[in-house]
Amino acid sequence: ALNKCKDKLLEKKYENAYIYYKMEYYNAALMYLNEIFNENPNGEIDKKSLILAAKIYNKKKDWDSLNKILETFTLKYPEHPFIKEIERYLSNKNW
Repeated sequence: ALNKCKDKLLEKKYENAYIYYKMEYYNAALMYLNEIFNENPNGEIDKKSLILAAKIYNKKKDWDSLNKILETFTLKYPEHPFIKEIERYLSNKNW
């Protein structure tokens, strides 16, 4: 039951981050995502949070942070198709 509650809280934090992302309040969104990362989750919520963080860092043109997300993503989920998307963001950064 405790894990279920923790998962609900993480999901709520993700939803908050996503809303702020859609409103283009990227720093507020990252605040919630960092709270999720500090919990060190695994599974779907972690993947969704890493993807959202990558999108935000791409919009902010924060290439160092985007590189860190790529490293984390590759270590945790080496087969995930979004890795190619992050690599594309980084290869297009000079545009």
